[in-house]
Amino acid sequence: MTVPPSHAINALLDKHQNRNQNQHKFALANLTNKQKLKLKSPIKDISERLNEIKDEFDPHHIIFHPGLHLIDHFSGRIVFYSLDSSSDKALFNHFTKLNLAFEKTQKSSKDIAVISDCSVKAVGSATAIAHIWKDNKVIAQLKAYANNIIPLEAELMVIHIGLISAFENSEAHQILIITDALEAGKKIISSGDQYLQKFIIPIVEKIQNFLSKDGCNSIHFWHCSNKLEWP
Repeated sequence: MTVPPSHAINALLDKHQNRNQNQHKFALANLTNKQKLKLKSPIKDISERLNEIKDEFDPHHIIFHPGLHLIDHFSGRIVFYSLDSSSDKALFNHFTKLNLAFEKTQKSSKDIAVISDCSVKAVGSATAIAHIWKDNKVIAQLKAYANNIIPLEAELMVIHIGLISAFENSEAHQILIITDALEAGKKIISSGDQYLQKFIIPIVEKIQNFLSKDGCNSIHFWHCSNKLEWP
């Protein structure tokens, strides 16, 4: 568990999970099996799922060290284009620039565009889809599914599968990522939130390899919200 030992929730869990805190009289450990079967509570769900949690964190991973972040070495080659405001004029200007950027990649044999999107249901299941464009046609379509996932993790997942496919093209120098999850993309170059490590580390390692391979290589993230109605 990630809550501190003094947190009140510990007193409601089973004995082997209460982290040296005195148990409450209504703790799970003090209930009969019949009472537990009738109980509908997040506390019960937490207790039953704790042993299934296998995530491990590595706060000392090299990509999180100051001076070794992606942004420390490749700040000019990882670029984000976001909307300045939600005004009609700003939307039009962003729409126009996005069109020009996409058209430019399709005219170059060394550029690739990744159009990605994902949907997350309330129950935590997600579908991630990425289309890889080159030479004015779709050269790959990817789809991935995941359960027990939050929207931010799903957004990172869809960016990941799109980049993996783009990196497979050895001629690619510039990769254009078109997504409505720009904030998820920015997480990739941050120092790393612990709960996102399993998603961020594999992406960062592949981006480092791509950018280190050639000084001309770059990745451009473009925000494309539903408001743009971009075709």
